[in-house]
Amino acid sequence: MSDGLGEVTGEIQYPDSNADFELINVSLVIIKLNSFAEKTTMSTPGSYTLENQIHSLSLLSNVAFGVPFLSSGALQTYVTTAVKACLQDTTIQSCIGSDWQLIWGPCVHSNNPNSVTVVADNVMMLLYSQSQNAYVIAIAGTNIDSMYGWFQEDFQVNTVVDWTTVVPDAKIPDIDRIVTPAISVGTNNGLQILLGMEDTTHDNNTMLTELGNWLSQATTTSNATIAVAGHSLGGALSPVLALYMHDIVSSINWNSDNKIDTIHAWPTAGPTPGNEGFALYYGYVAGNTTSSLQLQYTSKYNPLDVIPQAWQTSTLVNIPGFYSSNIPTDTTLGSLVLGAFINKLNSTTHLPISYTQVQPWTSINGSAFDIETDTKMTNRFTGLGDLLSAVDASALSTYQPDLTNLVRFLAQMGYQHTTAYTTMLGLSVFSDQMEQIIKPLEPSHLSSIDIHLDALGKAVGVALTAIEPAAGAQNP
Repeated sequence: MSDGLGEVTGEIQYPDSNADFELINVSLVIIKLNSFAEKTTMSTPGSYTLENQIHSLSLLSNVAFGVPFLSSGALQTYVTTAVKACLQDTTIQSCIGSDWQLIWGPCVHSNNPNSVTVVADNVMMLLYSQSQNAYVIAIAGTNIDSMYGWFQEDFQVNTVVDWTTVVPDAKIPDIDRIVTPAISVGTNNGLQILLGMEDTTHDNNTMLTELGNWLSQATTTSNATIAVAGHSLGGALSPVLALYMHDIVSSINWNSDNKIDTIHAWPTAGPTPGNEGFALYYGYVAGNTTSSLQLQYTSKYNPLDVIPQAWQTSTLVNIPGFYSSNIPTDTTLGSLVLGAFINKLNSTTHLPISYTQVQPWTSINGSAFDIETDTKMTNRFTGLGDLLSAVDASALSTYQPDLTNLVRFLAQMGYQHTTAYTTMLGLSVFSDQMEQIIKPLEPSHLSSIDIHLDALGKAVGVALTAIEPAAGAQNP
Protein backbone atom coordinates (compact mmCIF):
# COMPACT_ATOMS: atom_id res chain seq x y z
CA MET A 1 0.00 0.00 0.00
CA SER A 2 1.37 3.42 -0.92
CA ASP A 3 0.26 7.05 -0.75
CA GLY A 4 2.80 8.33 -3.29
CA LEU A 5 5.66 8.94 -0.88
CA GLY A 6 6.73 5.37 -0.52
CA GLU A 7 5.99 1.78 0.25
CA VAL A 8 4.48 0.92 3.60
CA THR A 9 6.28 -1.90 5.40
CA GLY A 10 4.61 -2.94 8.66
CA GLU A 11 4.02 0.16 10.74
CA ILE A 12 6.87 2.22 9.28
CA GLN A 13 6.72 4.07 5.97
CA TYR A 14 9.84 3.96 3.84
CA PRO A 15 10.55 5.99 0.70
CA ASP A 16 10.87 4.12 -2.58
CA SER A 17 13.91 5.98 -3.92
CA ASN A 18 16.40 8.78 -3.42
CA ALA A 19 14.07 11.04 -5.36
CA ASP A 20 11.42 10.39 -2.76
CA PHE A 21 13.88 11.36 -0.06
CA GLU A 22 14.35 14.69 -1.84
CA LEU A 23 10.57 15.14 -2.04
CA ILE A 24 10.28 14.48 1.67
CA ASN A 25 13.11 16.92 2.45
CA VAL A 26 11.39 19.63 0.40
CA SER A 27 8.10 18.86 2.13
CA LEU A 28 9.76 19.20 5.53
CA VAL A 29 11.13 22.61 4.58
CA ILE A 30 7.64 23.69 3.50
CA ILE A 31 6.20 22.41 6.78
CA LYS A 32 8.78 24.41 8.69
CA LEU A 33 8.14 27.61 6.72
CA ASN A 34 4.39 27.36 7.04
CA SER A 35 4.20 26.13 10.63
CA PHE A 36 6.62 28.29 12.57
CA ALA A 37 6.75 32.04 13.03
CA GLU A 38 9.77 33.85 11.65
CA LYS A 39 12.41 34.38 14.29
CA THR A 40 12.96 37.96 15.37
CA THR A 41 16.44 39.31 15.88
CA MET A 42 15.70 40.27 19.50
CA SER A 43 15.92 37.72 22.29
CA THR A 44 12.75 36.89 24.18
CA PRO A 45 13.19 35.30 27.61
CA GLY A 46 11.27 32.14 28.46
CA SER A 47 9.37 31.21 31.59
CA TYR A 48 11.69 28.32 32.56
CA THR A 49 14.64 28.73 34.88
CA LEU A 50 18.05 28.14 33.30
CA GLU A 51 18.14 24.72 34.96
CA ASN A 52 14.87 23.70 33.32
CA GLN A 53 16.02 25.12 30.00
CA ILE A 54 19.02 22.80 30.29
CA HIS A 55 16.80 19.81 31.10
CA SER A 56 14.52 20.72 28.16
CA LEU A 57 17.42 20.78 25.71
CA SER A 58 18.57 17.46 27.14
CA LEU A 59 15.10 16.09 26.37
CA LEU A 60 15.25 17.55 22.86
CA SER A 61 18.38 15.54 22.07
CA ASN A 62 16.21 12.39 22.20
CA VAL A 63 14.11 13.07 19.09
CA ALA A 64 15.54 9.92 17.42
CA PHE A 65 14.14 7.59 20.09
CA GLY A 66 12.44 4.62 18.42
CA VAL A 67 12.73 6.10 14.91
CA PRO A 68 14.46 3.89 12.28
CA PHE A 69 15.31 5.10 8.76
CA LEU A 70 16.57 3.49 5.57
CA SER A 71 19.81 5.47 5.57
CA SER A 72 22.03 7.35 7.99
CA GLY A 73 21.62 10.46 5.85
CA ALA A 74 17.84 10.37 6.16
CA LEU A 75 18.11 9.82 9.93
CA GLN A 76 20.52 12.75 10.30
CA THR A 77 18.22 14.99 8.22
CA TYR A 78 15.24 14.06 10.38
CA VAL A 79 17.06 14.77 13.65
CA THR A 80 18.38 18.13 12.42
CA THR A 81 14.98 19.15 11.05
CA ALA A 82 13.14 18.10 14.22
CA VAL A 83 15.55 19.92 16.56
CA LYS A 84 15.51 23.14 14.51
CA ALA A 85 11.74 23.06 14.19
CA CYS A 86 11.40 22.82 17.96
CA LEU A 87 13.87 25.64 18.61
CA GLN A 88 11.89 27.89 16.23
CA ASP A 89 8.49 27.11 17.72
CA THR A 90 6.90 29.99 19.64
CA THR A 91 5.39 27.81 22.38
CA ILE A 92 8.76 26.19 23.05
CA GLN A 93 10.40 29.61 22.95
CA SER A 94 7.92 30.76 25.60
CA CYS A 95 9.48 28.10 27.83
CA ILE A 96 13.20 28.28 27.06
CA GLY A 97 13.56 31.66 25.34
CA SER A 98 14.13 32.54 21.71
CA ASP A 99 17.91 32.81 21.42
CA TRP A 100 19.15 29.23 21.85
CA GLN A 101 21.15 28.61 18.70
CA LEU A 102 22.85 25.46 17.45
CA ILE A 103 26.58 25.98 17.05
CA TRP A 104 27.41 22.31 16.48
CA GLY A 105 25.23 19.33 15.67
CA PRO A 106 22.92 17.71 16.34
CA CYS A 107 25.16 14.84 15.29
CA VAL A 108 23.92 11.27 15.06
CA HIS A 109 26.15 8.23 15.46
CA SER A 110 24.99 4.91 14.07
CA ASN A 111 27.32 2.00 14.76
CA ASN A 112 25.90 0.14 11.76
CA PRO A 113 25.04 2.82 9.16
CA ASN A 114 24.65 0.22 6.39
CA SER A 115 21.97 -1.79 8.16
CA VAL A 116 18.62 -2.40 6.47
CA THR A 117 17.19 0.10 8.94
CA VAL A 118 19.47 2.65 10.60
CA VAL A 119 18.95 3.82 14.17
CA ALA A 120 20.63 6.42 16.35
CA ASP A 121 23.02 4.90 18.87
CA ASN A 122 24.18 8.28 20.19
CA VAL A 123 23.13 11.89 19.58
CA MET A 124 24.81 15.07 20.81
CA MET A 125 24.46 18.79 20.11
CA LEU A 126 25.97 22.08 21.32
CA LEU A 127 23.86 25.20 21.80
CA TYR A 128 24.43 28.77 23.00
CA SER A 129 22.20 31.44 24.55
CA GLN A 130 23.74 34.88 24.13
CA SER A 131 21.34 36.53 26.56
CA GLN A 132 22.41 34.15 29.32
CA ASN A 133 26.00 33.66 28.14
CA ALA A 134 25.41 29.95 28.59
CA TYR A 135 26.34 26.91 26.51
CA VAL A 136 24.64 23.52 26.69
CA ILE A 137 25.99 20.18 25.49
CA ALA A 138 22.95 17.89 25.28
CA ILE A 139 23.48 14.11 25.08
CA ALA A 140 20.72 11.63 24.22
CA GLY A 141 19.84 8.61 26.31
CA THR A 142 19.57 4.99 25.17
CA ASN A 143 17.47 4.53 22.04
CA ILE A 144 15.11 1.56 22.54
CA ASP A 145 16.07 0.35 19.03
CA SER A 146 19.83 0.59 19.61
CA MET A 147 21.32 -2.81 20.30
CA TYR A 148 24.75 -1.17 20.38
CA GLY A 149 23.56 1.28 23.02
CA TRP A 150 22.10 -1.48 25.17
CA PHE A 151 24.87 -4.05 24.94
CA GLN A 152 28.04 -2.05 24.23
CA GLU A 153 27.35 0.99 26.40
CA ASP A 154 24.71 0.30 29.05
CA PHE A 155 25.54 -3.31 29.93
CA GLN A 156 29.32 -3.39 29.44
CA VAL A 157 30.03 -3.07 33.13
CA ASN A 158 32.14 -6.14 33.96
CA THR A 159 35.36 -4.37 32.99
CA VAL A 160 36.63 -0.90 33.81
CA VAL A 161 39.08 1.55 32.24
CA ASP A 162 41.37 3.57 34.52
CA TRP A 163 40.66 7.30 34.28
CA THR A 164 44.37 7.95 33.68
CA THR A 165 44.05 5.81 30.54
CA VAL A 166 41.21 8.03 29.34
CA VAL A 167 43.00 11.25 30.39
CA PRO A 168 46.73 10.55 30.85
CA ASP A 169 47.34 14.07 32.20
CA ALA A 170 44.65 13.85 34.89
CA LYS A 171 46.11 15.10 38.16
CA ILE A 172 44.67 12.61 40.61
CA PRO A 173 45.71 13.44 44.17
CA ASP A 174 46.16 11.08 47.06
CA ILE A 175 42.66 11.17 48.49
CA ASP A 176 42.86 7.92 50.46
CA ARG A 177 40.96 6.19 47.70
CA ILE A 178 40.27 2.51 48.03
CA VAL A 179 40.52 1.83 44.30
CA THR A 180 41.95 3.63 41.31
CA PRO A 181 39.40 5.95 39.61
CA ALA A 182 37.90 4.08 36.67
CA ILE A 183 34.82 4.08 34.46
CA SER A 184 33.05 1.12 32.91
CA VAL A 185 34.09 -0.04 29.45
CA GLY A 186 30.56 0.76 28.27
CA THR A 187 30.78 4.33 29.54
CA ASN A 188 34.16 4.72 27.85
CA ASN A 189 32.73 3.34 24.60
CA GLY A 190 30.06 6.04 24.69
CA LEU A 191 32.53 8.76 25.65
CA GLN A 192 34.87 7.91 22.76
CA ILE A 193 31.93 8.00 20.33
CA LEU A 194 30.96 11.48 21.55
CA LEU A 195 34.54 12.73 21.29
CA GLY A 196 34.87 11.38 17.75
CA MET A 197 31.61 12.75 16.32
CA GLU A 198 32.16 15.12 13.39
CA ASP A 199 29.68 17.71 12.11
CA THR A 200 29.71 17.80 8.29
CA THR A 201 28.12 21.26 8.35
CA HIS A 202 31.04 22.63 10.40
CA ASP A 203 34.11 21.47 8.42
CA ASN A 204 33.83 17.96 9.93
CA ASN A 205 34.84 19.41 13.28
CA THR A 206 34.38 17.56 16.52
CA MET A 207 32.32 19.27 19.20
CA LEU A 208 35.38 20.32 21.23
CA THR A 209 37.12 21.69 18.14
CA GLU A 210 34.07 23.72 17.15
CA LEU A 211 33.59 24.95 20.70
CA GLY A 212 37.23 26.05 20.82
CA ASN A 213 36.86 27.86 17.49
CA TRP A 214 33.69 29.58 18.67
CA LEU A 215 35.27 30.71 21.95
CA SER A 216 38.32 32.10 20.15
CA GLN A 217 36.19 34.62 18.23
CA ALA A 218 36.64 38.19 19.42
CA THR A 219 32.89 38.68 19.68
CA THR A 220 32.32 35.90 22.24
CA THR A 221 31.99 36.95 25.88
CA SER A 222 33.96 35.88 28.93
CA ASN A 223 32.62 34.48 32.23
CA ALA A 224 30.45 31.97 30.39
CA THR A 225 29.16 28.68 31.77
CA ILE A 226 28.74 25.40 29.94
CA ALA A 227 26.25 22.75 31.03
CA VAL A 228 26.73 19.12 30.02
CA ALA A 229 23.35 17.44 30.30
CA GLY A 230 21.80 14.08 29.53
CA HIS A 231 19.18 11.60 30.68
CA SER A 232 19.60 7.83 31.23
CA LEU A 233 22.64 6.80 29.14
CA GLY A 234 23.15 10.54 28.68
CA GLY A 235 22.97 10.78 32.47
CA ALA A 236 26.02 8.50 32.70
CA LEU A 237 27.91 10.09 29.81
CA SER A 238 27.30 13.77 30.61
CA PRO A 239 29.23 13.91 33.92
CA VAL A 240 32.07 11.89 32.39
CA LEU A 241 32.32 14.27 29.42
CA ALA A 242 32.22 17.25 31.81
CA LEU A 243 35.11 15.83 33.85
CA TYR A 244 37.00 14.95 30.68
CA MET A 245 36.69 18.55 29.44
CA HIS A 246 37.93 19.80 32.79
CA ASP A 247 40.90 17.42 32.96
CA ILE A 248 42.19 17.85 29.39
CA VAL A 249 42.11 21.65 29.31
CA SER A 250 45.77 21.88 30.38
CA SER A 251 46.91 19.70 27.46
CA ILE A 252 44.19 20.15 24.82
CA ASN A 253 43.13 23.70 25.58
CA TRP A 254 39.72 24.13 23.98
CA ASN A 255 39.22 27.07 26.40
CA SER A 256 42.40 28.96 25.46
CA ASP A 257 40.97 32.43 26.15
CA ASN A 258 39.45 31.29 29.45
CA LYS A 259 36.04 32.51 28.39
CA ILE A 260 34.29 29.64 30.13
CA ASP A 261 34.83 29.64 33.87
CA THR A 262 32.43 26.87 34.92
CA ILE A 263 31.54 23.42 33.56
CA HIS A 264 28.35 22.16 35.18
CA ALA A 265 27.26 18.53 34.86
CA TRP A 266 23.46 18.13 34.92
CA PRO A 267 22.71 14.39 34.64
CA THR A 268 19.25 12.97 35.26
CA ALA A 269 18.33 9.29 35.74
CA GLY A 270 21.89 8.18 35.09
CA PRO A 271 23.29 4.80 36.15
CA THR A 272 26.69 4.88 37.83
CA PRO A 273 29.39 5.59 35.22
CA GLY A 274 32.34 4.58 37.38
CA ASN A 275 33.69 2.94 40.51
CA GLU A 276 34.15 4.24 44.04
CA GLY A 277 37.51 5.77 43.19
CA PHE A 278 35.94 7.67 40.30
CA ALA A 279 33.17 9.02 42.55
CA LEU A 280 35.74 10.17 45.13
CA TYR A 281 37.90 11.82 42.49
CA TYR A 282 34.88 13.53 40.95
CA GLY A 283 33.90 14.93 44.35
CA TYR A 284 37.46 16.16 44.89
CA VAL A 285 37.56 18.02 41.57
CA ALA A 286 34.07 19.48 42.02
CA GLY A 287 35.03 20.65 45.50
CA ASN A 288 38.23 22.40 44.37
CA THR A 289 37.17 26.05 44.38
CA THR A 290 40.70 27.31 43.65
CA SER A 291 40.74 26.02 40.06
CA SER A 292 40.45 28.63 37.29
CA LEU A 293 37.99 26.31 35.53
CA GLN A 294 35.36 25.19 38.02
CA LEU A 295 33.54 21.87 37.80
CA GLN A 296 30.09 21.66 39.37
CA TYR A 297 27.85 18.62 39.65
CA THR A 298 24.09 18.33 40.15
CA SER A 299 22.55 14.91 39.62
CA LYS A 300 18.79 14.35 39.93
CA TYR A 301 16.75 11.17 39.92
CA ASN A 302 13.22 9.94 40.52
CA PRO A 303 13.31 7.60 43.58
CA LEU A 304 10.85 5.28 41.78
CA ASP A 305 13.10 5.03 38.73
CA VAL A 306 14.94 1.70 38.49
CA ILE A 307 17.70 2.78 36.07
CA PRO A 308 19.74 5.04 38.39
CA GLN A 309 19.77 2.20 40.96
CA ALA A 310 22.30 0.44 38.70
CA TRP A 311 25.11 -0.42 39.24
CA GLN A 312 25.64 0.44 42.89
CA THR A 313 25.13 -2.74 44.94
CA SER A 314 23.38 -1.02 47.85
CA THR A 315 20.65 0.26 45.50
CA LEU A 316 20.66 -2.56 42.95
CA VAL A 317 19.49 -5.09 45.52
CA ASN A 318 16.31 -3.08 46.19
CA ILE A 319 14.99 -3.29 42.63
CA PRO A 320 12.87 -6.50 42.89
CA GLY A 321 10.65 -4.92 45.55
CA PHE A 322 10.49 -1.45 44.02
CA TYR A 323 6.74 -1.53 43.33
CA SER A 324 5.80 -4.33 45.75
CA SER A 325 2.91 -2.32 47.20
CA ASN A 326 1.20 -2.56 43.80
CA ILE A 327 2.91 -5.36 41.85
CA PRO A 328 3.82 -8.71 43.44
CA THR A 329 7.51 -9.50 43.47
CA ASP A 330 8.13 -12.84 41.73
CA THR A 331 11.07 -15.08 40.96
CA THR A 332 11.28 -13.93 37.33
CA LEU A 333 12.01 -10.36 38.32
CA GLY A 334 14.36 -11.38 41.10
CA SER A 335 16.26 -13.57 38.66
CA LEU A 336 16.67 -10.68 36.22
CA VAL A 337 18.09 -8.41 38.91
CA LEU A 338 20.39 -11.19 40.10
CA GLY A 339 21.56 -11.49 36.51
CA ALA A 340 22.26 -7.75 36.50
CA PHE A 341 24.37 -8.17 39.63
CA ILE A 342 26.32 -11.02 38.05
CA ASN A 343 26.83 -8.81 34.99
CA LYS A 344 28.90 -6.36 37.03
CA LEU A 345 31.27 -8.98 38.42
CA ASN A 346 34.77 -8.12 37.31
CA SER A 347 35.71 -10.38 34.40
CA THR A 348 39.17 -10.96 35.91
CA THR A 349 38.69 -11.06 39.70
CA HIS A 350 35.06 -12.29 39.62
CA LEU A 351 34.29 -9.83 42.43
CA PRO A 352 31.71 -7.02 42.19
CA ILE A 353 33.07 -3.75 40.84
CA SER A 354 32.51 -1.00 43.42
CA TYR A 355 30.23 1.16 41.29
CA THR A 356 29.26 4.27 43.25
CA GLN A 357 27.06 7.25 42.47
CA VAL A 358 28.86 10.58 42.41
CA GLN A 359 27.56 12.86 45.16
CA PRO A 360 25.39 14.84 45.61
CA TRP A 361 22.82 12.39 44.23
CA THR A 362 19.57 14.28 44.65
CA SER A 363 16.12 12.69 44.81
CA ILE A 364 13.31 14.68 43.14
CA ASN A 365 10.12 15.17 45.12
CA GLY A 366 6.70 14.18 43.79
CA SER A 367 7.17 10.56 42.73
CA ALA A 368 4.13 8.26 42.75
CA PHE A 369 3.15 4.89 41.32
CA ASP A 370 1.26 5.55 38.09
CA ILE A 371 -2.10 3.76 38.16
CA GLU A 372 -2.99 4.70 34.57
CA THR A 373 0.10 3.00 33.14
CA ASP A 374 -0.49 -0.07 35.31
CA THR A 375 -4.13 -0.30 34.23
CA LYS A 376 -3.20 -0.19 30.55
CA MET A 377 -0.82 -3.10 30.96
CA THR A 378 -3.12 -5.15 33.19
CA ASN A 379 -5.98 -4.81 30.72
CA ARG A 380 -3.78 -6.20 27.96
CA PHE A 381 -3.66 -9.53 29.79
CA THR A 382 -7.14 -9.72 31.27
CA GLY A 383 -8.53 -11.79 28.42
CA LEU A 384 -5.41 -13.85 27.77
CA GLY A 385 -6.60 -16.75 29.96
CA ASP A 386 -9.77 -17.15 27.88
CA LEU A 387 -7.70 -17.06 24.71
CA LEU A 388 -5.37 -19.80 25.99
CA SER A 389 -8.32 -22.02 26.84
CA ALA A 390 -9.95 -21.42 23.48
CA VAL A 391 -6.88 -22.58 21.55
CA ASP A 392 -6.03 -25.58 23.76
CA ALA A 393 -3.09 -23.83 25.39
CA SER A 394 -4.49 -23.69 28.91
CA ALA A 395 -1.34 -25.42 30.24
CA LEU A 396 0.43 -22.09 29.71
CA SER A 397 -2.03 -20.22 31.92
CA THR A 398 0.09 -21.14 34.96
CA TYR A 399 2.68 -18.65 33.74
CA GLN A 400 0.28 -15.86 32.89
CA PRO A 401 0.51 -14.10 36.30
CA ASP A 402 4.33 -14.07 36.13
CA LEU A 403 4.36 -12.61 32.62
CA THR A 404 1.66 -10.11 33.52
CA ASN A 405 3.53 -8.90 36.58
CA LEU A 406 6.81 -8.69 34.68
CA VAL A 407 5.22 -6.56 31.97
CA ARG A 408 3.48 -4.40 34.57
CA PHE A 409 6.82 -3.89 36.34
CA LEU A 410 8.65 -2.98 33.14
CA ALA A 411 5.85 -0.66 32.03
CA GLN A 412 5.94 1.15 35.37
CA MET A 413 9.73 1.26 35.16
CA GLY A 414 9.46 2.83 31.71
CA TYR A 415 6.98 5.45 32.90
CA GLN A 416 9.06 6.33 35.96
CA HIS A 417 12.21 6.57 33.83
CA THR A 418 10.75 8.85 31.17
CA THR A 419 7.34 10.52 31.42
CA ALA A 420 7.49 11.04 35.19
CA TYR A 421 10.52 13.32 34.84
CA THR A 422 8.72 15.80 32.59
CA THR A 423 6.14 16.35 35.33
CA MET A 424 8.51 16.23 38.29
CA LEU A 425 10.96 18.65 36.66
CA GLY A 426 8.21 20.95 35.38
CA LEU A 427 8.82 20.33 31.67
CA SER A 428 5.31 19.29 30.58
CA VAL A 429 4.59 22.28 28.31
CA PHE A 430 7.90 21.85 26.51
CA SER A 431 7.54 18.06 26.28
CA ASP A 432 3.97 18.14 24.97
CA GLN A 433 4.78 20.74 22.32
CA MET A 434 7.93 18.89 21.28
CA GLU A 435 5.88 15.73 20.72
CA GLN A 436 3.35 17.64 18.62
CA ILE A 437 6.10 19.08 16.43
CA ILE A 438 8.15 15.95 15.79
CA LYS A 439 5.27 13.51 15.32
CA PRO A 440 4.44 14.60 11.72
CA LEU A 441 8.15 14.45 10.84
CA GLU A 442 8.62 10.83 11.94
CA PRO A 443 8.55 8.02 9.33
CA SER A 444 5.70 6.30 11.18
CA HIS A 445 2.58 7.58 12.83
CA LEU A 446 2.15 5.12 15.66
CA SER A 447 0.05 6.36 18.54
CA SER A 448 1.78 7.07 21.84
CA ILE A 449 0.41 3.88 23.40
CA ASP A 450 1.55 1.80 20.40
CA ILE A 451 5.07 3.24 20.61
CA HIS A 452 5.09 2.47 24.33
CA LEU A 453 3.91 -1.09 23.77
CA ASP A 454 6.33 -1.59 20.88
CA ALA A 455 9.28 -0.47 23.02
CA LEU A 456 8.15 -2.57 25.97
CA GLY A 457 7.57 -5.58 23.72
CA LYS A 458 11.13 -5.34 22.45
CA ALA A 459 12.37 -5.39 26.04
CA VAL A 460 10.51 -8.59 26.94
CA GLY A 461 10.42 -10.24 23.51
CA VAL A 462 6.62 -10.26 23.37
CA ALA A 463 4.45 -8.69 20.66
CA LEU A 464 2.28 -6.79 23.12
CA THR A 465 0.40 -4.94 20.39
CA ALA A 466 -0.98 -8.33 19.29
CA ILE A 467 -2.70 -8.82 22.67
CA GLU A 468 -5.99 -6.96 22.59
CA PRO A 469 -7.43 -5.60 25.85
CA ALA A 470 -10.26 -7.71 27.21
CA ALA A 471 -13.70 -6.78 25.92
CA GLY A 472 -15.27 -4.16 28.12
CA ALA A 473 -12.03 -3.42 29.96
CA GLN A 474 -11.16 0.22 30.45
CA ASN A 475 -7.93 0.99 28.61
CA PRO A 476 -7.23 4.68 29.01
